[in-house]
Amino acid sequence: MQPNTKQELATFLATNFHKLRLHKPLFYNAEFGLRFDLQHGETFTDAYFKECIYRASTIYNTAFEPSDEVILVVSRCKLPRRKIKSTNYVFQQINGFEKSNLAYTTIRNVYFHGADRNLAAIKARARDLNAENIFTAIAHTDYPLKVPQLANNRYEDTEVYFINTSKHIILNMYDDCGLDIISPNKELLERIYNKHKNWILDYDKEKIAVQFAQ
Repeated sequence: MQPNTKQELATFLATNFHKLRLHKPLFYNAEFGLRFDLQHGETFTDAYFKECIYRASTIYNTAFEPSDEVILVVSRCKLPRRKIKSTNYVFQQINGFEKSNLAYTTIRNVYFHGADRNLAAIKARARDLNAENIFTAIAHTDYPLKVPQLANNRYEDTEVYFINTSKHIILNMYDDCGLDIISPNKELLERIYNKHKNWILDYDKEKIAVQFAQ
C-alpha cells in the first residue's frame, strides 16, 4: 500500500475505532453503529433490486457529502494468483481513476486462523464515486446471473468499505440484505438514524434505539 494511504488508513482506524480491523459485521464490531434492512418485497425481481439500491444510495447520500474525503477499500480473501486488479468493477466507478494511485496491503487471520485478506485502497472525493453502481454490484453478489458483479467469481468473497475520513464514518453494504454504518460520533449517527429509522433492521432495532436514548 502506498505509504501515505497506508499510514492514513492505519491512523484513522487507530484514532477513531480502536484499531478496528476491516471485516464484517461492522455493526457488531463498533461501539456505535446502525444496521439497515435493504430488503422489501419478493426477491429476484426488478422491483426488489431497485428498492435495495435506492435505500443504500439514499443512506449513503445522507451520510456523505460530495466534498468529503473517502478511502475506498476493496477486500478479498487471499488466494494464489488472485490479486485485486485495477480493472476491478469498483475502481472503474471512480471518476478520474488512475492505476498508479491504487495501494495494496494484506491483513492476517481475519475471520479465522489462516484466513488472510488482500486489501486494495484508493483515496477520492465522494463526488467522484459512483456509489449507486457499486451498490448495484454488491446487491447482485448472491445472484450470479445478474450484472454487474464485484468479481468474475462470486466465491472470491469481495467486500467494499467506504471510509469517510472527513466525517469519521465507515459504511459497508454487505449484500442485498443490509448495510452497516459505524462512527465514534454518536450525534452524527443519530442524524442518519432519525432520517431513516424506518429502515433499521428489526432484529437490532431495540439495541439501536437504546443507543440513542442514553
